[in-house]
Amino acid sequence: MNTQVLSESFPHRLRAFYALTKPRVVSLIVFTAVIGMFLATPGMVPTQVLLAGTLVIAFVAGAAAAINCLVEQKIDAVMSRTRWRPLPRGELTAAQTLAFAAVLGWAAVTGEVTLEAMVLFLIIFAWTPPHFWSLALYRTEDYAKAGVPMLPVTHGKAYTRLQVLLYTLILFGVSLMPYVIRMSGVLYVVAALALGGAFIGYAVRIYLSYTDALAQKTFRYSILYLAALFAALLVDHYL
Repeated sequence: MNTQVLSESFPHRLRAFYALTKPRVVSLIVFTAVIGMFLATPGMVPTQVLLAGTLVIAFVAGAAAAINCLVEQKIDAVMSRTRWRPLPRGELTAAQTLAFAAVLGWAAVTGEVTLEAMVLFLIIFAWTPPHFWSLALYRTEDYAKAGVPMLPVTHGKAYTRLQVLLYTLILFGVSLMPYVIRMSGVLYVVAALALGGAFIGYAVRIYLSYTDALAQKTFRYSILYLAALFAALLVDHYL
């Protein structure tokens, strides 16, 4: 009987542990890391380096998400967006991990951190505020209830909306740096201009005519933006 109960609960526990690692966020982290690897070399990345680097970065990112859940379990228990599912409130932790992922991927291939790797870091670093604060805007009450000092809680929504716009403009400028330092070509800069222009459009609308639905759309677009921008870097690199 005990064996049967254990066997029935094991798949559930396994799914719960898997959920704690935030697999969707980790997939974006691994994606940027792998692109960092390919950008670091004019040819193909050695298979051993590619596999080992990808697995290590995925495990580290998943572990960071799970640890975040353990540390913030009391906060998650009172937040409506995390109360009913085993997912951590770790977007900021994930974004910080993401900022280093491309650099780690680059370093895994070259053994050093170059100017190009730092440009990749700066892009994600500048992307983090408008991405994360878009989420915080439509979850302000949740964070306030949990006592989490997010920007819209400590400085108000109007100030946060302005910061989203300002950092989106900063991101737009930073995203052009790969072209400026001749790391990429015309294909990338066209993609960066189009993607960045759309992101600025969302940020302007958030600043001028805010709604929670718009903030949600902006948050979701920010994820698409980063994935598409790095994909454009990769395609440009090999063309």
